[in-house]
Amino acid sequence: MCCSNDKEFETEFPELLSNHAISKQMVGGEFIFENMNFLESFMTQKIAGVKASVSNLKEDAIKQMITDLKN
Repeated sequence: MCCSNDKEFETEFPELLSNHAISKQMVGGEFIFENMNFLESFMTQKIAGVKASVSNLKEDAIKQMITDLKN
């Protein structure tokens, strides 16, 4: 399981899935407007309220998830 914030982590995954997850990490997220077309950019701005590219990836959590999945 992975997600970008505490609320998602606690509420968006069913208990059955959470209980069977090999790894549970909050890996952050990013919005890269340079890689989006007009519609994607417009929807991201309206839904997420983000107006500029932002990256909040948590590399340590990503590496931990990879390690967990390898084992």
